[in-house]
Amino acid sequence: MASEALKFLRMRIPNYAGNGSVPIEHADLSDLGYRWQTGDLPHSISGRLDPENRLITINSFDQSDRRRFTLAHELGHLIQLFSMRARRVFACQLQEPLGDETPVEYMKLETEADWFAANLIMPTGPLFKFLADSIEVFPSEDYLVRKVSEYFDVSRSAALRRLQSLYPALTSPGYLRLNDL
Repeated sequence: MASEALKFLRMRIPNYAGNGSVPIEHADLSDLGYRWQTGDLPHSISGRLDPENRLITINSFDQSDRRRFTLAHELGHLIQLFSMRARRVFACQLQEPLGDETPVEYMKLETEADWFAANLIMPTGPLFKFLADSIEVFPSEDYLVRKVSEYFDVSRSAALRRLQSLYPALTSPGYLRLNDL
């Protein structure tokens, strides 16, 4: 998924947030022939993309910051569908392929969708600006993750993963791990 895909979706989402993040919860996908909704899904499934019904469903039991990231993640799968010219259901669950792909191929699709979501709602430029403007006030890595999470309205684990993707030193011994959150 290229940056063109991000631009493509950003044009369909009105009123960018002041922090440079995309207010994904206001996405209008109607010109793509899709719509999205929240719904009751099993606890192990955060979101579901159903191309047959042209519908994205986000688990209503998840917290709002999680639902926001999941919607962006499912939009990443939508871009994958367009690029694969395939019609398959994506039901994002715990490490279980739903289609014909191998577990390795499934994880690649999930990683790409996560990358897409992180770039859509925690864009590099605004994230770097936030860090540059605020870096002196962070007494700890935990505080940094919490502040990024609050600023971009994402879960702490999503903020940590994004920071680790941009700053690999955060994965060094002594720094936070996902299971520390």
